[in-house]
Amino acid sequence: MATPRRDPDQNEPRSPPVRAPSAACALALAALAGCAAAPPPEARAKVDPVFDVPREYRILSTLPCAEGAGLVYLVSHAGELYSFAPSSLEMRLIGALDCPAPRGVGPNSMAVDRSGTAWLSYNDGGLYRASTRDAHCTATGFVPGQHGFGRFGMAFASSGPDLGDETLYVWGGWGSEYAARGGRRRSDTRRDPWGMGEPGDDDGWQGLPDERDGDPFERDERDERERRGPRARREVRDGLGLARVDRRALRLSPIGDDGGRLSAEWADLTGTGDGRVFGFFATYPATLAELDPATGAVLARRRLQSVVTGQGWAFSFWGGDFWFYWAPEGTTSNVSRLSADGTLREVLHDVGFVIVGAGVSTCAPTGPS
Repeated sequence: MATPRRDPDQNEPRSPPVRAPSAACALALAALAGCAAAPPPEARAKVDPVFDVPREYRILSTLPCAEGAGLVYLVSHAGELYSFAPSSLEMRLIGALDCPAPRGVGPNSMAVDRSGTAWLSYNDGGLYRASTRDAHCTATGFVPGQHGFGRFGMAFASSGPDLGDETLYVWGGWGSEYAARGGRRRSDTRRDPWGMGEPGDDDGWQGLPDERDGDPFERDERDERERRGPRARREVRDGLGLARVDRRALRLSPIGDDGGRLSAEWADLTGTGDGRVFGFFATYPATLAELDPATGAVLARRRLQSVVTGQGWAFSFWGGDFWFYWAPEGTTSNVSRLSADGTLREVLHDVGFVIVGAGVSTCAPTGPS
């Protein structure tokens, strides 16, 4: 931060000018040290910004991150804000959100920026900001329904050539019924951990048939409707694809999708400090997919055989692993961890409340800390 300038007309005591010693005085100074030396520089307090601990993904410089921005934050169906430390599996209640949402409208999804501010999407499409210190919440002025996006999952991911910026990405719902479209596929030759594979790769789907071998989504949707009844039909095939939200102008700009099966599904998002975006899709069972931030195309995906989205779902990326929060019908949320070696296991069962949103900033570690 620049030092404030002083008004030259302001009356303040001034120190007498320090004159350079004469040649004769300089000789005498060498012999007798009898001349007054220039005063030492003024001592100034050193103020260091709070930086994130993990820096392995920083390209040019370290990013300033607020205290607490490296934690995961959770929001419950009842509108309560929690912090979650994956390293210790400890959840702590921060407080009840006081967002000025219409009566009876609850939270749907959450993202957290580097300042430690939580951004909350509500079921009516409203967007709010809340402090992760005391849960105090204010409206943003965001207009719901832009480009047909109603409620949506969302996350921040680092962006820009040096990853110095961060972008708020959303995946939208309230769309029209899905119609089969012939879309282009874009895949990444990079192989990732977590057991994910490229679209069309049977191994990456953990046993799920490729689309050319039939339509596994149709079978999954039929099973879901039989299991959950008529209500499931309203929740099937409502995706609108990826978009970004300008936090200053509060404008939503669609990015797109690849026209594949996941393009039609509801999803929550999580982002990383190295600029990657992932979706937790409400298929049955659930699906994890990496999305291209520039196009919305699916780069890699994996079925989560033991995870169902149920009555509430969210996820986060922390410490090189994915953390899934999911609540089957009739229970509160469970927490499952997908490790970098591809192992998926439940680490917390029936936590006592239903988690509907999870937010983690790009200050969180992208590898084991």
